[in-house]
Amino acid sequence: MNLLDSVKSEINSIVIDKISNYLNVARGNTSNAITATVPSILGYLTEKSKTDAGADSILKVATDSELLGMFKDKTYQENFERNRDSLMAKGNSALIEVFGDKEAKFSEEISKYANINKEAADGILASIFPLILSVIGNKLSKNTADKEGLRSLLESEKESTFAAIPAGLASLGGLLGLTGLSADTPKSSTTTSTVKTDTVKPVETATPKPTAAKVPQEDRKTYIKEDENKGGGMMKWLLPLLGIIIAAVLIYFLMKQCNPNNAETTTTEEVVINGVAEYTLNADDVVVNAAGEPLLGADGAEMLVDGITYKLNDDNYVVDIDGNKVFDMDGKEILIVDELANAPVEVMGEYDSENNRFIYDIGDDMVITLPNGETLTVGDNSTEAKLFNFLSDDARMISDDKTQDWIVLDRVYFETGSDNLDVSSLEQLNRITKIMNAYPNTKLKLGGYTDNQGGQAVNQPLSQRRAESVMQNLVNSGVDGSRLEAEGYGQDHFVCPANDTPECMAQNRRVDIRVTAK
Repeated sequence: MNLLDSVKSEINSIVIDKISNYLNVARGNTSNAITATVPSILGYLTEKSKTDAGADSILKVATDSELLGMFKDKTYQENFERNRDSLMAKGNSALIEVFGDKEAKFSEEISKYANINKEAADGILASIFPLILSVIGNKLSKNTADKEGLRSLLESEKESTFAAIPAGLASLGGLLGLTGLSADTPKSSTTTSTVKTDTVKPVETATPKPTAAKVPQEDRKTYIKEDENKGGGMMKWLLPLLGIIIAAVLIYFLMKQCNPNNAETTTTEEVVINGVAEYTLNADDVVVNAAGEPLLGADGAEMLVDGITYKLNDDNYVVDIDGNKVFDMDGKEILIVDELANAPVEVMGEYDSENNRFIYDIGDDMVITLPNGETLTVGDNSTEAKLFNFLSDDARMISDDKTQDWIVLDRVYFETGSDNLDVSSLEQLNRITKIMNAYPNTKLKLGGYTDNQGGQAVNQPLSQRRAESVMQNLVNSGVDGSRLEAEGYGQDHFVCPANDTPECMAQNRRVDIRVTAK
């Protein structure tokens, strides 16, 4: 079995579903992206291996013992289900090693071809590249794992590899140095499909809950989004457009049928948002979407969703700026039923431009006395004070709403792009350890978060490692590991939603804690 078929054999319909659901991309678009990605990567590796430096960089990642160990006893599906974060982290580092500064443009071309956003394309590259490398590494281990063996393997399959690259990606020829690729490259009918699947069907979405229902912390998706992808040829946009028109017509006639007087309904047009609409009020009584992002402007009158402005009509239904009613993809009107409030209160603190971090105002000194008699001097607005107040107050109960009661670790910082804790963080973590030990029944969950630079495919694994780094520090300091759990959410759930200034982004790069038992 050649390289292309070996990779294809691991990507079944279940894998496509899991990747598309994780990246929140339509199943068909995900399949198209993978179809284009696999042969394009193999083609690039074929050309890159012709130089000694290029071959060395490929061998370095393809024969990596950690990578090969991931696939030793597990299928790709099992790896994606159980080790997704490690898999994608390995993929990101390998992409940087092999593609260098060409990775961003490559991802952009895949994005255009498959009609997905750049972030989703980054995620697909990071997910698939480890599989391709493991197939190459395993084949080399059975033969000669050196530069000549690599070149021989890739060159022997060059014809079938290049034939499988879609003609719509001919622009990759110049970008990636694929000397045999042109706009006339044939698209082989026997080698282009990367998936073993039935007829492509849309990703299933959950039935919308009442708009005022709380959104669980685990449901970390942005449910409301406009389709920002414009590439992929006429059919890529024409079919979805026809679908929207048909849906709007059906909604119109259904609404007429439901009118008891058979009177004409509103003359405004329906706007279909491609996602399930869910809203809730956060702890500050601010209307937020399912990702926890505030939807209201400072005056409380308008909502900004993925750069598009919406507002409420007199009956509290969501409409666009022209007054057209907005429906979710299931044809249901989006209604805000709770009283609306203004935007969140500004976080107290200042931006440290020299160290690129946000310095929180932790308030005036106060002394807290722990149950074991130990005293700590802390700021009255600090993480330590908030945690102590929660644990020492028997009336404070743990909410069933897992979006509530998160506390920012206000003096925990990391080296740029790394999960290495800055030495300045150790003082606060030492105090958290003392509080944990004084309340032995307490359990904490740590959540890692990033800003929006680099894309979710990079940020989610980084945030996971950062949350785990804090957890490991607490364990090393004497906290039983069974009392801690860590999860990385990447660039979801910004505390500063705009994310458009260094100060705002610095606030979003953080680790939070939440008491899960007391």
